[in-house]
Amino acid sequence: MNIKDACRIALQSRQGYVIVSASEIESGWLFGFATEQGDSPDESPLFVSKIDGSVQTYTFEEHIMEILNAESIPLSDLEI
Repeated sequence: MNIKDACRIALQSRQGYVIVSASEIESGWLFGFATEQGDSPDESPLFVSKIDGSVQTYTFEEHIMEILNAESIPLSDLEI
């Protein structure tokens, strides 16, 4: 699993949205989204696992330290 695959999975999981932020943690990648019109939904980041590409929502309350310590990825580095 690489970042390109993770982007594809994330966009398939949130159809109708675009990726507006991306970051990496040890076990995978976190993505933030907006609508194609630029509106930001009130949703937690979407997590894509490096191991198997599984997807889950990362709630701030349960994963605050991972989210705060995630390494930001410039959107220009993404192949979307």
